[in-house]
Amino acid sequence: MRILRKLLPLVCVATLPTMAIAQDYQWELSAAYTTEDESEVDAINVAGTYHWQQVSTQGHPLAEAAFLENVGGLSLNYLTIDTPFGDADAWNVSADYYFDSGLYLAGRYTTPDEGDDTFGASIGFKPVNGLLLALDADDNGDDIDYAGRVKYVAKLAGESAFGLDAVIAEDTYTLGGDYYFNSAFNLGANVVVYDEADSSVLNLEAKYFFAPNVWASATYGTDVSGDADLSVWGLAAGVRF
Repeated sequence: MRILRKLLPLVCVATLPTMAIAQDYQWELSAAYTTEDESEVDAINVAGTYHWQQVSTQGHPLAEAAFLENVGGLSLNYLTIDTPFGDADAWNVSADYYFDSGLYLAGRYTTPDEGDDTFGASIGFKPVNGLLLALDADDNGDDIDYAGRVKYVAKLAGESAFGLDAVIAEDTYTLGGDYYFNSAFNLGANVVVYDEADSSVLNLEAKYFFAPNVWASATYGTDVSGDADLSVWGLAAGVRF
């Protein structure tokens, strides 16, 4: 209940009718901080994305504008993790592209400060706008992991919309959804089931655009299987231009 009490004032304010003017963008920069109480693990993530063309936000939930406009881009991501046993750092570069035919292609490459470099690729198809069916293949250092995923975003009445996503991998299953109260604010949740570890994690997120080009989000994750004491908190913010 603690997380619900903290989110309630934000929900009340953010669901008021929005007066934001749509603003196109081509760049997005973001930073995120995540902490896990029990194991004293902290992570900082800094990312930047350049889209191949201007992304129109007109008539879309701002968080899903690039997806609904079928505009991919090139992203650079830096992650640093601080644990009681030492630190770890990694760089990741990724790119994706939506073809007019509905074909979707993506690739990614990760280089950590320790360990092997890894790579991944995706191929997908959008039979209708707002629906993506994709197959991912990612190198884990020893083998290739495959996963199938589905993402769907659809408009409701007025500015409201909803989103659904699912991922099926060899030992992991994810099912999630988002509700967009208006173009600026959404609440989301997903459940990740880890077969091998016999655990399930519930993740919650609230994201709000204070302006069409400035946003912030808060996340919370907890183990709901009762087998582990997991409490992960996160804050993130970003700008678009």
